Amino acid sequence: MNPDPGQAVSIEDIDLRILGILEDLELKTLTWGLIDGGFQEDELLDLLDDAADEFGDGRSANEIKQELENRVLITRIPTSTGDLWRTRMAETVRLLARLRQLFPQNMADQSWRTASKLVSDYRFVARQRFFPARNLSSAQFLEEALGDEQGPTRDSLKALTLDGGGSLSFSPFQARAAKTILQHIGSLEPTATLVTAGTGSGKTKAVYLPALAHLSSLPRDKPWTKMLALYPRNELLKDQLQTALTELRLLKSQTGVALTIGGFFGDTPFDNSEPTEKSWKERNNHRVCPFLRCPSCQADLYWFKDGGVGGLKCSTCADRVRSDELLLSRKQQQDTPPDVLLTTVEMLNRQLGNDWSRHVFGVDQPPGQRPRLLLLDEVHTFSGLTGAQVTHLLRRWRHAVGEPVHSVGLSATIADGTAFFGDLTSTHPGNVVVVEPKGTELLAEGK
Repeated sequence: MNPDPGQAVSIEDIDLRILGILEDLELKTLTWGLIDGGFQEDELLDLLDDAADEFGDGRSANEIKQELENRVLITRIPTSTGDLWRTRMAETVRLLARLRQLFPQNMADQSWRTASKLVSDYRFVARQRFFPARNLSSAQFLEEALGDEQGPTRDSLKALTLDGGGSLSFSPFQARAAKTILQHIGSLEPTATLVTAGTGSGKTKAVYLPALAHLSSLPRDKPWTKMLALYPRNELLKDQLQTALTELRLLKSQTGVALTIGGFFGDTPFDNSEPTEKSWKERNNHRVCPFLRCPSCQADLYWFKDGGVGGLKCSTCADRVRSDELLLSRKQQQDTPPDVLLTTVEMLNRQLGNDWSRHVFGVDQPPGQRPRLLLLDEVHTFSGLTGAQVTHLLRRWRHAVGEPVHSVGLSATIADGTAFFGDLTSTHPGNVVVVEPKGTELLAEGK
């Protein structure tokens, strides 16, 4: 696909288009099970030179090759007759197809080379990947999500659309999701919104932006958990905690509204003293946070005493994650519940019966101080027996909360999202809205 002459194309985009040309050539052999081939050096340079001419790239073939290698888009394979080059796609297929079983008897004298293969056969299919076009400006996003509505919610949502002083671009489905969520939060009966799109499409931002904007407009005279986010895996929770903290900092810098966040899961310290949990490794006489990295430079964060509680300081730069933005320990969250609580399904199940912690999850709270929003990520994993157990858990939690909660789900595409998410959250199908990109909003990008 040639770039639009009237549209600026980044070097990264050109590299991906060149990668596509190389992958198309490799597909002809990979689909026939020939996995040990590759491009000779001269052959690769000729292909890159032709691609540079096609895309109007002023770089030399060697410069393009070096950039592709630096980004690990291509890999050099030393051989007895000279170097071969493969794309990351072809090398991944080769490694998977060559996997062998490894048992103690196969470890001596490299006898693993003759051990049984783990993959007996494979079928390789490549298809285009489609991503929603991000063609809405910040102003258009706000207009779609809120119309003419004015007030603190709009101010906060506008602040969250900024990025380094500039404005972000949004997909139409993100604006529709924000509009739906803001319309249904605070309903007098249980409602649900399911946002479905491919990986990397912006589902998380489509939920967190309207959610945080709404939370910022609520009374702050007393700390209480306003949003509960449930994740099926700890690693996914850690990733979203990092993202959410960045959004909260942006909100505070633009509006002065300071929302707090907490993660209640296995790595969360129990009290406000220096963590002793095994996951908090000691380095340079400091305890290293196992679930968060510096928001400024991505370096390790060290625990430090922040007043009477714990905080995090960067091991490299001067950034500090203080106790007025991240509630680090379970004791701190028990004393002052966070505005946004990230936890796992298993942890919610355990803490519902814990008299010391259940109020952190929105239970035993007075009217007006109960969670407004429940976020469920990767809901397509809640199927079968697991799905039935999660459904029962959510019924128990909502009954204990005692007020209607708007449930929001994030997932890859589900065949019948309305019925699936309605059953999962015990919400009438008429109160479930599925938001997904339309076919006309999708653009092909890579495979």
